[in-house]
Amino acid sequence: MSHSKEVIFKNARVMLASQLITWMLTLVFSIIMRRFLGPEGSGHIVIAMSIWSIMGVFIGFGMDILLAKEIARDRERAAELLGTSYFIRFVFYVISVGLVYWYSVALKFTPDVMLLIQLIGLMAFLFQLSSASSAALQGLETMEYISLSEIVSKFIHMVFGITVLMLGFRELAVAMVMTTTALLTFLMQAYFLYRYHHLTPRVRLAASRTILTMSLPYVATIFGMVAYDELSIQTLSIQLDATEVGWYGASMQIFGALLFGAVIFNTVTFPPMARAHKTNPEGMPALLRRSLSLILMLSVPIGFGVFAVADQFIYLLFGAEFAPSGDILQVLGFVVIFMYLNTLFGQYFVSIDRQHIWTMVMIVTAVMIVPLNFLFVPWSQRVFGIGAIGGAFSFLVTQVGQVVAGWFLVPRGTLDGKTIIHSFKVVAVALIMLLCVWPFRDLFLAIPILIGALVYPTLIVLLRVIAPDDLQMVIDFARSAFVRLRKSGADTVN
Repeated sequence: MSHSKEVIFKNARVMLASQLITWMLTLVFSIIMRRFLGPEGSGHIVIAMSIWSIMGVFIGFGMDILLAKEIARDRERAAELLGTSYFIRFVFYVISVGLVYWYSVALKFTPDVMLLIQLIGLMAFLFQLSSASSAALQGLETMEYISLSEIVSKFIHMVFGITVLMLGFRELAVAMVMTTTALLTFLMQAYFLYRYHHLTPRVRLAASRTILTMSLPYVATIFGMVAYDELSIQTLSIQLDATEVGWYGASMQIFGALLFGAVIFNTVTFPPMARAHKTNPEGMPALLRRSLSLILMLSVPIGFGVFAVADQFIYLLFGAEFAPSGDILQVLGFVVIFMYLNTLFGQYFVSIDRQHIWTMVMIVTAVMIVPLNFLFVPWSQRVFGIGAIGGAFSFLVTQVGQVVAGWFLVPRGTLDGKTIIHSFKVVAVALIMLLCVWPFRDLFLAIPILIGALVYPTLIVLLRVIAPDDLQMVIDFARSAFVRLRKSGADTVN
């Protein structure tokens, strides 16, 4: 194997293991934080994080992608690019502080909540600095330092965060811990850049305009990815109190965790799809159909299973105070199915160099989430007594819209009648699974999950919903992923 391939595989393994570890650490802390702060306290943090996630699009301005690409092409420019990016982010952060202050005044937040928002803003700025550093390390092809800094900081974040909560402190103390660990992440990455690459950032004001101009195409993509969720939370916070936002945030936390399978699937299938576009373009339709078939068989049982056990799952993780989150999560279970499909469509358009098409679809649906929330939230309040369910319905409508758009935007004839028939078969099998699980949904959580895990794959194989070649590929992939994950974990620790 060539040196370049060894580096690629090493970095991929390390990053996969790192993401899994940091995801688990973040999830554990989020669960404990919500149990201590309750729906209202955690709702305030969700609102503050959402505000600064939106402003982060402006502060970062798509520069991370540019930094990684340009530094990979010319390492001699790394110091200039990184230092100038730091400076631009600082200027944009100062502007953002003023904008966020006036937004907080307009929404009549209390002084404590306004202080929390600005403290989270400082954390967001430090995160932007570490994000730029990560982009530089990525361009220098030393991703193991990104993984190490993130694992260490997430672990410290979890330990100190839980400690301050157990001592009786609340939102402001949690925000201080988050800010401190963001600073630690940045300092660790800055140390790695200096220690292993002798990189000392320097500002070149004349390069600012060039960097912003070159970064502009990436801003729309990032806006479509970030603003989608965050605009939904902001429109919810305008119409509902912090408690309902807290319920919505808890369900979204679990929803985000359920997307891990899509990340793994697309990580594995993207390289052959991108390669096929160059070497075997006539085979792309068959490859997309096969990928669609597999991702449907992965996502549909997850969505139906979540619908069955959402109430008990929420109660187990967050407690009785978050019981309404179960109703929200039931709707989000169906969103999972369409979200998996949309990640595949997005990957397909990137692989054929037409990512701008999907970016436009994401921007349109991100903007549509605002009026949909103003429509569904009052309706849900009247019908269900929980306005936050409206946010989940809005999410579902826009995700269905993205799937419809993806279906019609791919080349004509790619997805045919056989694809539709196969999709109905998968849904039918999942419905049978749901009927088998439903009578046991109130028992110990492991029981309905085990029943579903036995019934669904058995029916998929017996009814020949999955082709023999695809079944063998799934078995081989699972075996390979397990071996590589164990090796990745060892590489990360080492």
